[in-house]
Amino acid sequence: TVLGNQKTPFSQFHIFDPEYESNITESPSLNFFQRSLERICCRRTPKNTETYPSQYENSIAMHNKVFDCILEILKSRKRPLQVSSLYLSVNGQDRLETPMEHVESRELMYLNICDPRNANHATVKCGLNLDVLKNFDNLKGLKVHYFLITSSLETLSHILIIEGTFKKITATDILAKIETHLKSAPYFRDHLIKYDEFPDESRLFELFGTPFDQSSDGDTWEFNFPKSQRKLVVSLTPDWVEFYNRY
Repeated sequence: TVLGNQKTPFSQFHIFDPEYESNITESPSLNFFQRSLERICCRRTPKNTETYPSQYENSIAMHNKVFDCILEILKSRKRPLQVSSLYLSVNGQDRLETPMEHVESRELMYLNICDPRNANHATVKCGLNLDVLKNFDNLKGLKVHYFLITSSLETLSHILIIEGTFKKITATDILAKIETHLKSAPYFRDHLIKYDEFPDESRLFELFGTPFDQSSDGDTWEFNFPKSQRKLVVSLTPDWVEFYNRY
């Protein structure tokens, strides 16, 4: 009821898929949502799925019912869900897209997406398209765990801080990301973007010239922030691109 009638923004909204989580949490009480306007968390799983197989199966069924119930509430709302921070533990593309369709794009600032099925098998990643985020203009931070991002980095370049692994990046992607940083304040948290493929890596030398630092570990370029003594530093290695700032 509270979720359906919500008028003021939440600070955080968490939806967990407990199928592969390791911590036990108690079942939410009847007034769970009423008492948790600042932080809504849907999660329950047994600690040892081998010892308590029936309890494990029940927890999955319970979560799926609650998850589906929340989605039905979101669909029936007269206004989008207003939340600044959103954590989604999902097991597929539709589990991401459906909730995001009912989130107020102007309010969301931080998004964390995780595939808990691969938490213990980090080398195995399912593809995840994030084009649904291209209209979330105020999104400042994005973390994607255990998924392989199939969207282009350019599509998501309006997001200042991105942490995750892209299936492929291009020189145009890096250029768009640099432009986003240079248009923003020269203070941000250091972060790196991993990638599987970079087919036109050599084009960076055409766009940015000779790196100020070249080594066997990678190449590094510097860019001046407008009206600031700070510099944007972009370092390229065979596995990731790192963005940070310094004097």
